[in-house]
Amino acid sequence: MAHDLQAVQAITLTIPEIHPSLNEWARRWHPFRIAREKRRWQQMIALLCSGKKMLAVPAIVTVTHFFPNRRKRDFDNYTPKFILDGIKGVLLPDDNAEWIVELSTRFSHDPENPRTHVTLTPV
Repeated sequence: MAHDLQAVQAITLTIPEIHPSLNEWARRWHPFRIAREKRRWQQMIALLCSGKKMLAVPAIVTVTHFFPNRRKRDFDNYTPKFILDGIKGVLLPDDNAEWIVELSTRFSHDPENPRTHVTLTPV
């Protein structure tokens, strides 16, 4: 599948918070709280995407968490479930393997401005 990459540019989204870890939400939260948090992230992402166009091609999704400290964290505990659910239907038609061909998670730190960057790079 060939695409005109000059016409399709990467999309970067800055979320002003960090996705909850699996240890936090999958193990400790009540299902109603999980559903409420998922909706909150979907609404937040929809607002942050205002004016951005949905990609019509598959993408590589890179999620970079900027933590407020250098504490050791496991990558597998920061699966971006709420983020991917939030971009579905907003930045990509779906969050399945047809549209997200690669997912990578990166950790960084910024004590002054903890946040999450999400970059969708068309392929």
